[in-house]
Amino acid sequence: MNKGFRLQLSSRGGAPFSGLGLATAGLMALLLWPGCRPPQPSLTPGARLEAVEGYASLAIDSEQGRGKSKVSFLIQLPDRARIDVFDALGRSLITLISRDGESFFVLVPKKAYWRGGRDEMIEKFLGFSLSLEELAGLLAWRWTSPPDSAGAVRPGWSLARDSKNRVVAAERNDVVFEVKDFFPGTSTPHTLTFRSDRSSGRLKVFEVRFNASPAQDAAPLWFLESFEVKTWEGMEKLLADEAEVVR
Repeated sequence: MNKGFRLQLSSRGGAPFSGLGLATAGLMALLLWPGCRPPQPSLTPGARLEAVEGYASLAIDSEQGRGKSKVSFLIQLPDRARIDVFDALGRSLITLISRDGESFFVLVPKKAYWRGGRDEMIEKFLGFSLSLEELAGLLAWRWTSPPDSAGAVRPGWSLARDSKNRVVAAERNDVVFEVKDFFPGTSTPHTLTFRSDRSSGRLKVFEVRFNASPAQDAAPLWFLESFEVKTWEGMEKLLADEAEVVR
Protein backbone atom coordinates (compact mmCIF):
# COMPACT_ATOMS: atom_id res chain seq x y z
CA MET A 1 0.00 0.00 0.00
CA ASN A 2 1.23 3.44 -0.83
CA LYS A 3 2.16 5.12 2.44
CA GLY A 4 1.86 8.58 0.93
CA PHE A 5 3.59 11.77 2.01
CA ARG A 6 3.90 12.07 5.78
CA LEU A 7 4.23 15.19 7.87
CA GLN A 8 7.35 15.35 10.01
CA LEU A 9 8.24 17.38 13.09
CA SER A 10 11.51 19.27 13.09
CA SER A 11 14.01 18.55 15.86
CA ARG A 12 13.26 21.99 17.29
CA GLY A 13 9.53 21.34 17.46
CA GLY A 14 8.88 23.50 14.41
CA ALA A 15 5.75 23.15 12.30
CA PRO A 16 5.91 20.44 9.61
CA PHE A 17 5.26 21.24 6.00
CA SER A 18 1.93 20.40 4.43
CA GLY A 19 -0.73 22.35 2.50
CA LEU A 20 -2.18 23.79 -0.68
CA GLY A 21 -1.44 27.03 -2.60
CA LEU A 22 -1.06 29.52 -5.43
CA ALA A 23 -0.01 33.13 -4.65
CA THR A 24 2.39 33.81 -1.80
CA ALA A 25 1.61 37.50 -1.71
CA GLY A 26 -2.10 36.89 -1.45
CA LEU A 27 -1.60 34.29 1.26
CA MET A 28 0.63 36.54 3.35
CA ALA A 29 -1.78 39.47 3.00
CA LEU A 30 -4.54 37.25 4.31
CA LEU A 31 -2.44 36.19 7.28
CA LEU A 32 -1.34 39.71 8.13
CA TRP A 33 -4.91 41.04 8.15
CA PRO A 34 -6.97 38.20 9.70
CA GLY A 35 -9.80 40.58 10.62
CA CYS A 36 -10.44 41.42 6.98
CA ARG A 37 -12.98 38.79 5.96
CA PRO A 38 -13.59 38.01 2.26
CA PRO A 39 -17.08 37.96 0.76
CA GLN A 40 -19.16 34.91 1.60
CA PRO A 41 -18.56 32.05 -0.86
CA SER A 42 -21.50 30.83 -2.87
CA LEU A 43 -22.25 28.42 -5.69
CA THR A 44 -25.72 28.37 -7.23
CA PRO A 45 -27.28 24.98 -6.38
CA GLY A 46 -27.92 24.10 -10.03
CA ALA A 47 -24.59 25.35 -11.33
CA ARG A 48 -21.94 22.97 -12.59
CA LEU A 49 -18.73 23.09 -10.54
CA GLU A 50 -15.94 23.98 -12.96
CA ALA A 51 -13.25 25.59 -10.78
CA VAL A 52 -12.44 26.30 -7.15
CA GLU A 53 -9.65 28.36 -5.62
CA GLY A 54 -8.75 29.77 -2.23
CA TYR A 55 -6.60 29.70 0.90
CA ALA A 56 -6.71 27.54 4.01
CA SER A 57 -4.78 26.20 6.98
CA LEU A 58 -4.16 22.49 7.35
CA ALA A 59 -3.37 20.52 10.51
CA ILE A 60 -2.49 16.82 10.31
CA ASP A 61 -1.71 14.03 12.78
CA SER A 62 0.09 11.07 11.22
CA GLU A 63 2.30 8.18 12.22
CA GLN A 64 5.33 10.45 11.92
CA GLY A 65 4.07 13.42 13.96
CA ARG A 66 1.75 16.39 13.84
CA GLY A 67 1.87 19.94 12.54
CA LYS A 68 0.18 22.85 10.78
CA SER A 69 0.73 24.79 7.57
CA LYS A 70 -0.90 27.43 5.35
CA VAL A 71 -2.08 26.37 1.92
CA SER A 72 -3.64 27.71 -1.26
CA PHE A 73 -5.32 25.80 -4.07
CA LEU A 74 -6.66 26.18 -7.60
CA ILE A 75 -8.52 23.37 -9.36
CA GLN A 76 -9.82 23.68 -12.91
CA LEU A 77 -11.92 20.68 -13.85
CA PRO A 78 -11.60 18.30 -15.46
CA ASP A 79 -7.83 17.94 -15.48
CA ARG A 80 -5.81 20.83 -14.02
CA ALA A 81 -4.86 21.71 -10.47
CA ARG A 82 -2.13 23.41 -8.49
CA ILE A 83 -1.60 23.03 -4.75
CA ASP A 84 1.24 24.88 -3.02
CA VAL A 85 2.68 24.43 0.48
CA PHE A 86 4.12 27.39 2.42
CA ASP A 87 6.24 27.70 5.53
CA ALA A 88 5.53 30.20 8.32
CA LEU A 89 7.30 32.98 6.38
CA GLY A 90 5.35 32.38 3.18
CA ARG A 91 8.17 30.59 1.36
CA SER A 92 7.12 27.88 -1.09
CA LEU A 93 8.08 24.39 0.07
CA ILE A 94 6.00 21.95 -1.95
CA THR A 95 4.02 22.35 -5.15
CA LEU A 96 1.57 19.75 -6.46
CA ILE A 97 0.50 20.04 -10.09
CA SER A 98 -1.93 18.00 -12.17
CA ARG A 99 -2.41 18.55 -15.90
CA ASP A 100 -2.85 16.60 -19.13
CA GLY A 101 -3.15 13.21 -17.44
CA GLU A 102 -0.02 13.59 -15.28
CA SER A 103 0.73 14.88 -11.80
CA PHE A 104 3.88 16.27 -10.19
CA PHE A 105 5.12 16.48 -6.60
CA VAL A 106 7.71 19.27 -6.50
CA LEU A 107 10.00 19.77 -3.50
CA VAL A 108 11.04 23.36 -4.10
CA PRO A 109 13.97 23.80 -1.63
CA LYS A 110 15.60 20.61 -2.95
CA LYS A 111 14.99 21.46 -6.62
CA ALA A 112 13.55 18.00 -7.18
CA TYR A 113 10.28 16.57 -8.45
CA TRP A 114 8.41 13.29 -8.95
CA ARG A 115 5.90 12.61 -11.73
CA GLY A 116 3.05 10.12 -11.85
CA GLY A 117 -0.55 9.60 -12.92
CA ARG A 118 -3.18 12.35 -12.86
CA ASP A 119 -4.43 11.91 -9.28
CA GLU A 120 -1.39 10.27 -7.71
CA MET A 121 0.01 13.51 -6.27
CA ILE A 122 -2.92 13.73 -3.84
CA GLU A 123 -2.40 10.20 -2.58
CA LYS A 124 1.32 10.85 -2.14
CA PHE A 125 0.55 14.01 -0.21
CA LEU A 126 -2.33 12.97 2.06
CA GLY A 127 -1.88 9.21 2.21
CA PHE A 128 -5.30 8.43 0.69
CA SER A 129 -6.60 8.83 -2.84
CA LEU A 130 -8.89 11.60 -4.09
CA SER A 131 -9.63 12.44 -7.71
CA LEU A 132 -9.59 16.08 -8.81
CA GLU A 133 -13.38 15.95 -9.04
CA GLU A 134 -13.61 14.65 -5.47
CA LEU A 135 -11.16 17.25 -4.16
CA ALA A 136 -13.09 20.08 -5.83
CA GLY A 137 -16.34 18.60 -4.55
CA LEU A 138 -14.90 18.44 -1.05
CA LEU A 139 -13.95 22.12 -1.05
CA ALA A 140 -17.36 23.09 -2.47
CA TRP A 141 -19.09 20.38 -0.41
CA ARG A 142 -20.72 19.26 -3.64
CA TRP A 143 -21.06 15.50 -3.31
CA THR A 144 -23.49 14.88 -6.12
CA SER A 145 -22.82 14.48 -9.81
CA PRO A 146 -23.57 17.35 -12.25
CA PRO A 147 -27.23 18.34 -12.77
CA ASP A 148 -27.45 16.37 -16.02
CA SER A 149 -26.79 13.17 -14.05
CA ALA A 150 -29.98 13.50 -11.99
CA GLY A 151 -28.09 14.54 -8.86
CA ALA A 152 -26.71 11.08 -8.11
CA VAL A 153 -24.26 10.83 -5.22
CA ARG A 154 -20.67 10.32 -6.35
CA PRO A 155 -19.93 6.58 -6.68
CA GLY A 156 -18.43 5.01 -3.56
CA TRP A 157 -19.46 7.79 -1.16
CA SER A 158 -22.16 7.77 1.53
CA LEU A 159 -23.54 10.98 3.03
CA ALA A 160 -25.00 11.98 6.41
CA ARG A 161 -27.37 14.94 6.84
CA ASP A 162 -28.41 17.11 9.78
CA SER A 163 -31.88 18.27 10.82
CA LYS A 164 -31.68 21.06 8.20
CA ASN A 165 -31.05 18.47 5.48
CA ARG A 166 -27.48 19.73 5.05
CA VAL A 167 -24.78 17.19 4.26
CA VAL A 168 -22.51 17.18 7.32
CA ALA A 169 -20.39 14.10 6.62
CA ALA A 170 -19.13 12.19 3.59
CA GLU A 171 -17.58 8.75 3.89
CA ARG A 172 -15.77 6.38 1.59
CA ASN A 173 -14.17 3.09 2.65
CA ASP A 174 -10.85 4.58 3.73
CA VAL A 175 -11.67 8.17 4.69
CA VAL A 176 -14.34 10.25 6.42
CA PHE A 177 -14.87 14.03 6.09
CA GLU A 178 -17.05 16.00 8.50
CA VAL A 179 -18.14 19.65 8.50
CA LYS A 180 -17.59 21.38 11.83
CA ASP A 181 -19.02 24.72 10.68
CA PHE A 182 -20.20 26.39 7.48
CA PHE A 183 -19.58 29.88 6.16
CA PRO A 184 -22.58 31.87 7.50
CA GLY A 185 -25.60 31.72 5.25
CA THR A 186 -24.08 29.12 2.90
CA SER A 187 -23.64 25.39 2.53
CA THR A 188 -19.90 25.85 1.96
CA PRO A 189 -17.71 24.34 4.70
CA HIS A 190 -15.56 26.71 6.73
CA THR A 191 -13.93 23.99 8.85
CA LEU A 192 -13.58 20.35 7.85
CA THR A 193 -12.07 17.41 9.68
CA PHE A 194 -10.95 14.15 8.10
CA ARG A 195 -9.68 10.79 9.25
CA SER A 196 -8.34 7.71 7.53
CA ASP A 197 -6.45 4.60 8.57
CA ARG A 198 -3.12 6.43 8.55
CA SER A 199 -3.86 10.09 9.26
CA SER A 200 -6.37 12.60 10.56
CA GLY A 201 -6.59 16.35 10.34
CA ARG A 202 -8.45 19.63 10.09
CA LEU A 203 -8.81 22.01 7.15
CA LYS A 204 -9.90 25.57 7.91
CA VAL A 205 -10.77 27.57 4.80
CA PHE A 206 -10.06 31.31 4.92
CA GLU A 207 -11.27 32.16 1.43
CA VAL A 208 -12.82 30.20 -1.43
CA ARG A 209 -14.19 31.18 -4.86
CA PHE A 210 -15.99 29.10 -7.45
CA ASN A 211 -15.95 29.14 -11.26
CA ALA A 212 -13.71 32.20 -11.53
CA SER A 213 -11.63 32.51 -14.70
CA PRO A 214 -7.89 32.53 -13.88
CA ALA A 215 -5.77 35.29 -15.35
CA GLN A 216 -3.05 32.86 -16.43
CA ASP A 217 -2.15 29.19 -16.75
CA ALA A 218 -3.04 27.56 -13.45
CA ALA A 219 -0.46 24.79 -13.71
CA PRO A 220 2.77 25.82 -15.48
CA LEU A 221 5.54 23.24 -15.44
CA TRP A 222 8.21 25.80 -14.56
CA PHE A 223 10.46 23.28 -12.79
CA LEU A 224 11.06 20.77 -15.60
CA GLU A 225 14.21 22.35 -17.04
CA SER A 226 16.09 23.18 -13.83
CA PHE A 227 14.87 20.62 -11.25
CA GLU A 228 15.97 16.97 -11.01
CA VAL A 229 13.41 14.20 -11.53
CA LYS A 230 13.38 11.57 -8.76
CA THR A 231 11.76 8.23 -8.04
CA TRP A 232 9.28 8.33 -5.16
CA GLU A 233 11.81 6.51 -2.99
CA GLY A 234 14.29 9.28 -3.77
CA MET A 235 11.70 11.92 -2.89
CA GLU A 236 10.98 10.23 0.43
CA LYS A 237 14.66 10.47 1.33
CA LEU A 238 14.63 14.19 0.58
CA LEU A 239 11.40 14.70 2.53
CA ALA A 240 12.97 12.95 5.51
CA ASP A 241 15.68 15.59 5.58
CA GLU A 242 13.37 17.86 7.54
CA ALA A 243 16.16 19.74 9.33
CA GLU A 244 16.93 21.61 6.10
CA VAL A 245 13.39 21.85 4.72
CA VAL A 246 11.59 22.94 7.91
CA ARG A 247 13.08 26.04 9.47
